[in-house]
Amino acid sequence: MSVKVERNVPLLSTEDRKKFNTFYVESLKIGASFWLKSELEFLYWLKIEFDPNVIDFLPQHPVIIDQFRPVQRIYTFDMWVKYRNGIEHCIDIKPTDHLVKLENGENGPENWRNWLSFFDLHSLQYKLVTEVTLSPDMTFLMNAEQILPYLLDLDIAKIAAVSEKIMQLYTYDRNLSIAAIGKNLPTLDKELLQAVTFWLFYNEELCSDDVHKFGLSQGTEFFKNESLNIDA
Repeated sequence: MSVKVERNVPLLSTEDRKKFNTFYVESLKIGASFWLKSELEFLYWLKIEFDPNVIDFLPQHPVIIDQFRPVQRIYTFDMWVKYRNGIEHCIDIKPTDHLVKLENGENGPENWRNWLSFFDLHSLQYKLVTEVTLSPDMTFLMNAEQILPYLLDLDIAKIAAVSEKIMQLYTYDRNLSIAAIGKNLPTLDKELLQAVTFWLFYNEELCSDDVHKFGLSQGTEFFKNESLNIDA
């Protein structure tokens, strides 16, 4: 089942923002700002925001309507995600202490009890995300949270020229730390260099093993993505 995507990003009411531990975020990937209802949702959003395999997503989507009952019922997922390979997932993001044992033997949200047969009947690709799911990625997610403000504040007009200078450095070195990039380009503002380095990483022109293993620092190294086909 392919989900119909309404591009209107849902807004949380003032009442909901008081009720939940909300996070207001700006997504470069979908060019929209929106509220998330928990820290767990925020962490999962960081994961998909920086995942190059994710090409589209929407919070509080899809809204599933079951009209074939005496009383119409509605279910809203926490997130809809679409990947490069065309696969779509409807995501619920819940802490493990909010889960119950379902009839199929798996753990899931209480609300799934009466919906699993409907999801399966309509071939809906649904997925559960918990703090356990995200725990292997926590180092990267903490780093992504630090990187994002640099991307949002970056002067778009300066990216192309500075990017070219940074990428030229990789003609001579396979791995360069943030500090090394600044040392090799001493006439350029270090804050700008760092921001553009992060921009290149976000856009897959640079890769880094360090951001998945260690906290972000001036020693964090990046290398050129040799598998990226710029002309594709």
